[in-house]
Amino acid sequence: MNAKELIEKISDKTNFNLEDIELVFATLIEEIMNTNQFQKNITIKGFGTFKISRVKSFVRTCKATNTQHTVSNYKYVRFVPHKKFKKRIRTKPPTD
Repeated sequence: MNAKELIEKISDKTNFNLEDIELVFATLIEEIMNTNQFQKNITIKGFGTFKISRVKSFVRTCKATNTQHTVSNYKYVRFVPHKKFKKRIRTKPPTD
């Protein structure tokens, strides 16, 4: 399912205007990205947590050429699903 399909499904279930749901969805995604940009975790109860993880710089060796280069520090976002979300995924059959 992509974002458009998700927005349409929410609109069908709630009878809210499609444009309003698109605006709320876009705003939600933008706020998640803005908050993570400032290195803060976002936890959505019952869904999961978007966490900022850091990798310290390290030296990598290319086996083919036997050369080394340094990989700089970097950050990445990872999603850790809530245990209720994981349990639901593992036990409920699709209802589509």
